[in-house]
Amino acid sequence: MMKALRWVAAHWILLAAGFIGAVIVVGVLLPDKPEPVDADDAVAACRGFVEARLKAPSTAEFGTARAAGSSPAWTVRGTVTAENSFGVPLRMDYTCAVRLDGDVFRLESLAGLT
Repeated sequence: MMKALRWVAAHWILLAAGFIGAVIVVGVLLPDKPEPVDADDAVAACRGFVEARLKAPSTAEFGTARAAGSSPAWTVRGTVTAENSFGVPLRMDYTCAVRLDGDVFRLESLAGLT
């Protein structure tokens, strides 16, 4: 009787260890689900592209921007006020087209900044 109990206990321990090992292996091997990308991410990407083209990006104040489209391509329209080369603040409208390439936004076009 004691021998049978040991045998059953040993099998349960091996089964539990196998289950725990499988859970660990699956957790390590399965890739993480990517975060869903939405219009707010497209707006943020466009703002970065706009800032990169301004004479004084630290002075940029963005107005409301609207994104149209869905993954992987969006068109964003918005306004930005920033200083020009002479230190004069100008309000500019912009239209930015971005495309999600993997997990990075690529700029397709940017119009309206003068």
